[in-house]
Amino acid sequence: FEIDLLTYYNGKLYGVQHHFYNVTTNTVTPGKLFIINADNGVPVNSINISDPTAFTVGYFGLAVDATGIYVMGGVAYSQLFTNYPVNQTFYYTENAFQNFQQLNINSIVSAEIGFLTKYELSNPLNMVWSTYLYGQGHLNQNTDKINKLKFINNDLYLVASVVNATNVSTL
Repeated sequence: FEIDLLTYYNGKLYGVQHHFYNVTTNTVTPGKLFIINADNGVPVNSINISDPTAFTVGYFGLAVDATGIYVMGGVAYSQLFTNYPVNQTFYYTENAFQNFQQLNINSIVSAEIGFLTKYELSNPLNMVWSTYLYGQGHLNQNTDKINKLKFINNDLYLVASVVNATNVSTL
């Protein structure tokens, strides 16, 4: 398996693998969260964390603390290729910071928008909450080196390069 981001917390490595729809073979590589024992490199768990109806899901930030696992990313939907309509609820928890407001941006990608999701540390299958980061626009995937999540003095900081953003959420 391929890990795109990796972080360490309390004896474990946490990594994510991007979700990708292959238009040639009509197959999906689901986005996953991997938990690995840092002492011996043995995988402890792998959990599907991406919307199965998405065209692609890129993960650009990963942070872990005692309260949970935080994943920042960008999701793109393409009904043209996947035959699934835009899913406006997978990365949104009721009463979260920002709801889905994306408009169609071109004929190939139906919608593309950033999100921040928190998973329970003791049970990563449980999504604690998820929110969209802005109303219209998307994370600039070509600059994922500057898209970051980091804890500083127990506060979570998010840095992202956003294209055409409106209604940016503040956490």
